[in-house]
Amino acid sequence: MTKALTIACIALGCLLRLSLAHSPLLRGYDGTYRYEPVARNLLAGNGFSRSVSPPYVADDFEVPGYPSFLAAIYWVFGESDSAVALTQLAVEGLALFFFWRLAKEVGLPPTTANLGALLWWLSPWLPSMALAVATETLAVMLTGLSCFLLARGGRSGSSVHWALAGFATGIGILVRPDAYVFGAVLPVAALAWAPNAGLNLTRKARLAAWYGLALLLVLVPWMAHTYRAHARVEVPGWQQFTQDGTPWRRWTRFWIDDFEALRYFWGAGISPGYPQEFPASKILDPVELKEANRALALARAEANWGAESDAIVSKLAALHEARWTLRHRLIVPLRRVGSALLRVPTYTTWPAEWRMPLQAATYSYWVLILGLACLGVLDAIRSGASPLAFLFLLVLCRLLMPFHSALGLEPRYQYQAFPAIYVFASMGAAWTMARFGTYRHS
Repeated sequence: MTKALTIACIALGCLLRLSLAHSPLLRGYDGTYRYEPVARNLLAGNGFSRSVSPPYVADDFEVPGYPSFLAAIYWVFGESDSAVALTQLAVEGLALFFFWRLAKEVGLPPTTANLGALLWWLSPWLPSMALAVATETLAVMLTGLSCFLLARGGRSGSSVHWALAGFATGIGILVRPDAYVFGAVLPVAALAWAPNAGLNLTRKARLAAWYGLALLLVLVPWMAHTYRAHARVEVPGWQQFTQDGTPWRRWTRFWIDDFEALRYFWGAGISPGYPQEFPASKILDPVELKEANRALALARAEANWGAESDAIVSKLAALHEARWTLRHRLIVPLRRVGSALLRVPTYTTWPAEWRMPLQAATYSYWVLILGLACLGVLDAIRSGASPLAFLFLLVLCRLLMPFHSALGLEPRYQYQAFPAIYVFASMGAAWTMARFGTYRHS
């Protein structure tokens, strides 16, 4: 890659972020009614509450990471939309920095790590999320930091790195509770494939203990708060996990398989703008469709899902859970995986007059990133780069969500895999350029 082309790419990325810095904050995300009220109440001394007026009832659903982040911005800069956007753009810059350090830490040559950083810098989807009151930007930064510290700790064997990794993962859980999954898997994988041959089993156990202790030091204070406020002991984010056990969520994961059908999930089918019946193209069993529509009619009549309508949907979910069918257990989830991956650029912000061509270019660029990442995975397998295996597990952990819930169709839930995806994409790009003689690949 020529120096002139590199400079042009850097300038293009700067231009993208400067244009976003002057764009209005997006209000279409759930953070507007979930996180902003809590941040305002924290700042006003009303406690951790979503209530907009007295009495300020303590919220038992949200975790404190992102509302506290917002409250800190409001405290420093005032309740300013531009301050939120600029701060989150700075956090996105930190995410890029930690990715770059991670790429070098897992053994990529500096030129390959720089190439990966350039691929990230040209990607508009994560900086676009900086315009939303949403957890993605902060969560990606913390995931990249945790992965970097785990990779460094696996090489150095330093308890400090493992404790810091546990601390970063704990904060990540308080931002997005689904971080529990890779927060448990990645340390085990990082120890199993640690490049430091001097780490015996006893030493690895001690490092894992440091990681776990730091994690607990972050989570236990919030558990104590929950006990004081709600008189129960539970891990942070438990309420968000248990919502997937509701009849509605249990049933929808067996048939919602594309972004268009996801609108049923959010509206629970009962909002006035939603169709009066469920789609026959998704629910193929006529008996199930008839029962589902009966439940929907009952819910619409009561303007909410009640005991009778819930009982019908719960029975339909139980029928699916009691049997294994290829369509409902594999094909539908895999469609969600494919849709979630391919639609990552959905949230990219462009001027209205240029939206169509720029969005088409954005999707093409994302498909290129995915293709390069696949090549990078194959290159890692061919070269036997086992330290990279724990990053591949990060991608797999994120892809589990579409198997678990229809909500996994949301492309933004794949963002936390970016540190791993771009490591592999940089390897794929270096391999491809080496084949065409434009890059010295080592």
